Amino acid sequence: MNFSIFSASADLVELLLFDNEDVPQPSHVIRLDPVQNRTYHYWHTFVPGLAAGQICACRVHGPSAPSAGLRSDPEKVLLDPYGRSVVVPAHYSRDAAGRPGSNTAIAMKNVVVDLSSFDWEGAVRGLQLAHTTIMRWVQRYVPEFEKRWVRYMRRSGRSWRVDETYLKVRGRWVYLFRGVDRDGNPVDFRLSPKRDVAAAKAFFRKALRTQGRAPVSITLDGYAASHRAVR
Repeated sequence: MNFSIFSASADLVELLLFDNEDVPQPSHVIRLDPVQNRTYHYWHTFVPGLAAGQICACRVHGPSAPSAGLRSDPEKVLLDPYGRSVVVPAHYSRDAAGRPGSNTAIAMKNVVVDLSSFDWEGAVRGLQLAHTTIMRWVQRYVPEFEKRWVRYMRRSGRSWRVDETYLKVRGRWVYLFRGVDRDGNPVDFRLSPKRDVAAAKAFFRKALRTQGRAPVSITLDGYAASHRAVR
């Protein structure tokens, strides 16, 4: 099962697995590493072997400042808002989420479902499309979507942090150049088959077009090509 949740303010996210919906403690707690399991504001992990029917939820550790809209509470169990199924304990209490203390035994939780047997309520399934059709859609609509998105996207701060990582896309290893501001807001990203000065310059040109202004400062990792690209 792939698990992903968005949080711009979390310090730590935990995936909880339960044997029953009304037990006071999870049977397993999977702590997501903020380095390995976080991309921008998305916390994610893959848990092999989870079958349909597995009960799960999450906990978020972070700042608590309700007046500023920050309500992290590691004692509270949270639902995945995109989960396709939930289970409700016999003594479920919504009010318990607003009171001090744990609500683990009386909170709703997600249930892993098998999408092959999911009730799509009449939606069309089994539609056959050639891969070239999908490619034409991507080529036609993605540039237009990007133009519209950039128009409404909030510009990031002017202190950037840029690094690169290595990941596999469609069976091929590529480099991901990525940047965030000092508050963790995304600046831009770019995939490249190479990790060299030209690739680093291409990322910075793309980021400058996206943001519409140059940063005041850039913090880089130790890779020399990125430093040469900035100079």
